[in-house]
Amino acid sequence: MKAKIDIDGLSDAVQEELKNWQEDTCKPVLNEAYKAGAEEGKKVLLQGGPYKERTGKYTKDWDVTKRNTRVGRITETEWYSVHNKKHYQLTHLLQNGHASRNGGRVKAYPHIDSAEEKAEKAATDYIEDKLGG
Repeated sequence: MKAKIDIDGLSDAVQEELKNWQEDTCKPVLNEAYKAGAEEGKKVLLQGGPYKERTGKYTKDWDVTKRNTRVGRITETEWYSVHNKKHYQLTHLLQNGHASRNGGRVKAYPHIDSAEEKAEKAATDYIEDKLGG
């Protein structure tokens, strides 16, 4: 955009252009990146983990939900949560291990951490691709 700006108004003009760029370009890309990251995390978790599953129900119940958060409303960004719809109680037990009935410990199967890392990488790659980062 071409515009004549005197030196006194340069600071205000730059701030206005940066605000417009943030509103028109950055926020939509961030929202798309958050969704892409959440979907990637779900995809990784749907593939299963290092645990032995008897029924297959735990693995297939992963889902992505758009969250309505205070921070999201303030920043006008969309937040997503990857969660297990029906077997949410097992996520902590499988991820961290737990005490068994006979007094021992059950082995931990850290499967959520790898999905989180891949989701984060997918989101950052999406942002870098769209914004040239």
